[in-house]
Amino acid sequence: METIALVSGGKDSFLSILHSLRSGHRIIAIANLYPPSSPLLPNSDPTTGVQTVLPRPRDEIDTTTKVELATDAPGEEDLNSFMYQTVGHQLLSHYADLLNVPLYRKRIEGGHVNSNLSYTPDGAEGNGVKGDETEDLLQLVDFIKADFAAKGTTVKAVCSGAILSTYQRTRVESVCSRLGLASIAPLWEKPQLEVLRELGVMGIDARTLKVAAVGLEPGKWLWRNVGGVREGMELKRLGEKWGVHPAGEGGEYETVVVDGPGFRYKVVVEEDDWEGVEVEGGVGYVRLKRFRLEANERWSNGLEDVKVEDLEGLETDLLQPRFRKIYDTLPGPSPSTISKPTVNPTSISYPLDITTTTTTTTTHTTLANIIPSSADLTDFAAQLTSLLAQHNLTTRDISSTLLLLPSNDSFTQLSKLYNNLFPFASPPSRVCVSISPKLLPDGAPFVMHLVATPYSETRKTLHIRSHSNWAPASIGPYSQAVYTPELGIELAGQIGLVPISSTLVQGTAVRDVGLEACLSLQNLYRVARRMRVDCGLEYTPVEMERKQQLDACGDPISDDEDEEEEEREELYLGGVTCYITDPSTLPIVQTVWRSIAPEEAHKELIIVWVEDLPRGAGVEWVAVSQAVEGSIRTWFGEEEVLKEGEDGLAFVRAGEEVVDVKARLVRCWGVWDGEGRGHVMGGWRRL
Repeated sequence: METIALVSGGKDSFLSILHSLRSGHRIIAIANLYPPSSPLLPNSDPTTGVQTVLPRPRDEIDTTTKVELATDAPGEEDLNSFMYQTVGHQLLSHYADLLNVPLYRKRIEGGHVNSNLSYTPDGAEGNGVKGDETEDLLQLVDFIKADFAAKGTTVKAVCSGAILSTYQRTRVESVCSRLGLASIAPLWEKPQLEVLRELGVMGIDARTLKVAAVGLEPGKWLWRNVGGVREGMELKRLGEKWGVHPAGEGGEYETVVVDGPGFRYKVVVEEDDWEGVEVEGGVGYVRLKRFRLEANERWSNGLEDVKVEDLEGLETDLLQPRFRKIYDTLPGPSPSTISKPTVNPTSISYPLDITTTTTTTTTHTTLANIIPSSADLTDFAAQLTSLLAQHNLTTRDISSTLLLLPSNDSFTQLSKLYNNLFPFASPPSRVCVSISPKLLPDGAPFVMHLVATPYSETRKTLHIRSHSNWAPASIGPYSQAVYTPELGIELAGQIGLVPISSTLVQGTAVRDVGLEACLSLQNLYRVARRMRVDCGLEYTPVEMERKQQLDACGDPISDDEDEEEEEREELYLGGVTCYITDPSTLPIVQTVWRSIAPEEAHKELIIVWVEDLPRGAGVEWVAVSQAVEGSIRTWFGEEEVLKEGEDGLAFVRAGEEVVDVKARLVRCWGVWDGEGRGHVMGGWRRL
């Protein structure tokens, strides 16, 4: 995709450029915001204030004379912004020449108005938060998009260097969403020691411009290359001793990249070309005075010369070692003798079923079998709003939904409706399956089940819309996970999407269901662990580093990065369901589950055979978590058993009659547990 790269000059933004190139994107422009204390740059657009800097031909660039840099007034070298790095911004005006890519710059006019972790524009039209610095980014990207459109090029994406900062990521996502662009954050959730390793392997020279942490003494740490082996080892030790984030994710230091793949020229700064300035609290920064350029013949055309084979040192393994080992030992699909049963359409009914569960402290309501009352789907929003209002609820109170469709094609028709139902920043989690028109009421465009609990500030969501190497972005208005004290964590369904591209994974075979099964479960586990759910697995060293860096940053889904983390019970993964579209997949998903889950949970998997899944996937994993002592437990609990009903298999509480739960059965072609016990034409209870 044609991509704009947001650059601060630092290591993360440049490393994200290389990862984007590795994924096949084309960087057509770089964009930067500079501090409000600086004068308006020359030749800036009179309406927007955006300056366009085009790269000069090599024969016009002087490599013999040092370039003098203007310096900010004392105290104005660095903007105290959660969003933008501005220290060393004077060097940024030369990045067009360095990378051979057009550079667009805009002065920051706004301030820190919206301090919430998630950024939601004001008003139904999403016109932005007036006076907020995020709107400067929107204006800059919008200008670049229009500029390229006028030249016949369509900008499709924006890449940024966010690693752990939800504050930064959600603001870039907001800008991209409003401009119809994809957000790419290749480094999201990347372990920080891995970031430093990649800097070294790729030969990126990233110099410290500012230090502000215990152990990072200005006299020792200013203007050092954090991609160096020695520096990496020292930063690791400081992390172990003082809790310093090795990659500076806690604001411990800022950097500027002066050389690396795609640099037409190396920036050479000699000892007398900079000075260190120390201020209160052990903070120090570099005041750059001048530099000279040294030609890099290997990258004479800048980023255009960087090929995929030049970027093999970047970590892009699709499966982590644990899941790779499982995949390598999987059996192939087994020919199945199971065929779809004959269905009598008149026996299929979906009576509306509403249950409210109240305890001394919590209340939640399950609304099952909601069917549009008319073929005109525009009426459904009013229908759902009225139904919820009868129970003193709104769409904002919904924590999870399950959509049953006649086919995946019908979901395209529902997309606009779904967007209108959940326009807010933290939508519910979602599971979407096709169960065939034969298993739906005649003419019904879909059936919706939902769970709702009165919205409060205790609700936390994980709603990541950026494409990364971590887990798939939300491909619609749903959250990957929703936490409420009443229900624990409800996880959205995960299929085998390659995270960075959001395309269905393809193995060596035409259809590698085993790879799908492993990747989709890995995606689910990564989301669960981001929500701090105990998945019953030992942490690998890399996973442990990720867990430690998240712990050091506080609650990753808190609305305030500075607030103390709320105490909550330990949450355990459970209620794991695996949807499949072909019964020959049964031995594969059973093997994957037995290989990853504790022994006591092997039989507690529910496998549901449905007609189709999103994107034509063959496997989808779903789970919830609850505060249950011990290891993994099923969603249904130890007291629930299999019973036979006239509609097939049902999971019901011990002592209950099947007839009491028939209304909440999801019709499907078959259902089995983790040991293969089950029935064709089964039913599955949606709690």
